[in-house]
Amino acid sequence: MSPHSSKRTDDPAQFPDGLAQELLNYSRGVSDVKTPKEVLDGLHAITSKRLQLNAFAAIRFPERATDWDALELGKTVLLHDSTPKGW
Repeated sequence: MSPHSSKRTDDPAQFPDGLAQELLNYSRGVSDVKTPKEVLDGLHAITSKRLQLNAFAAIRFPERATDWDALELGKTVLLHDSTPKGW
């Protein structure tokens, strides 16, 4: 199949139809959102619809890989509203 073909494929190594374009469009506008929650909600909307993959969390990792104390829920660790309790 040509890389430019628009035919749907069930090959997991291939992007589902329109996913790459939707993610690209999302990334172009993500700097316009007001809150981290909006960023995570937008990504969740795309991945859950296109891949049946929920975006439960987003994490901003510390500059030093060993600085685990820098991770703070609600500040550097953001959970999506659909994240199961206790996760």
